[in-house]
Formats: sequence, C-alpha cells, structure tokens
Amino acid sequence: MRPKDMTSIKPKEELPAENEPTPREKDTSMSAKKPLATDEPSAHEPVHIELLQALKVLEELIDDLDEPSARARERAAQVHIFFSTTARDHHLHEEAKIFPPMLQSNDVELVQLVRRLQQDHGWIEEDWLVLDPPLQALIDGQSVFDRELLTRGIPVFTALCREHVALEESEVYPRFHGRKG
Repeated sequence: MRPKDMTSIKPKEELPAENEPTPREKDTSMSAKKPLATDEPSAHEPVHIELLQALKVLEELIDDLDEPSARARERAAQVHIFFSTTARDHHLHEEAKIFPPMLQSNDVELVQLVRRLQQDHGWIEEDWLVLDPPLQALIDGQSVFDRELLTRGIPVFTALCREHVALEESEVYPRFHGRKG
C-alpha cells in the first residue's frame, strides 16, 4: 500500500505477477520508442490539454509556497477545481466507457496497458487525496499548511500524470480509435 504522507513516496512501482516483468519494466522499452507527454497542446485530447496546463500551474506553485500571494491562492483554487472535478470525471468516463471494451480485446498488450492505466487512476486519486488538504489550506489563506508535502508531492503527482497521458496518447487512444500507436 502507498504511504499516505508522501514524505517517503517514490515514483509508483507496480507488483508483477509471478515471473512477469513489472508494467514499468515493460513500458521502459515502449517509452524509448514513444515521446513523453509535453505541454504542447496540438497532439492531445482536449481534457489532456487542460490537464497539462493545470500540472504546469501546480508546479509553478512550489515557488510560491513560502509566501503565497493572492494570485498563487487563486491559481491553486483553479487547479484544485480542475483535479477535483474535470480530471476525476474524465477518469470515471474512461473507466466506464473507454476501458471496458478494450479489456475484452484479444490484444494482450492492450489489455495490460489498460490495466496499467486503471492502476494509474488509483495512484492519481490517492496522490490527489494526499495533496488536497495542504492545497486547500493554501487556498483558504491559512499560514500553516504542509509546505514540505506539497514541495515533495507535487513533482511525484505531476510526473505520474504526464506519464499517464503519454501512455494514453501514444499507445491506448490510437488503438481505441483504430490506429496502431
């Protein structure tokens, strides 16, 4: 189980089945062939464009944690709303509508990729639930909030989200739309 305080958090690792490489090990060879998600909006699904913009804002907030301005609190509130609503709804939509037909595929690699994305959704949600309280305290203008957790947790969260978007866009979505990634 993943630690709740993120102070000892390391990039997520997945548990392999017996004698099977982890999905991360499998993805290492794929990621060498596929570009990582960038902040360039042209190639992304619309919600992913918003997500990448929100991640950028979240990362920029790290520099403002010592003396958060009203502008930093406002930007944090916008990011908070996005991840608490739009991003969460997007994942629920994928879980209900996009992934089920893929999991019925005869393409073993596609099924493994979709299971990886489902696991990512769990990690993303869990990480967000850890970031939420100190971020909410920042938004509310409280002077005491866990800056260390945000400083350490935001990079973990943003890296996971970018990696997730890259996998969806380079491998899974092209297959869903009938194009080999």
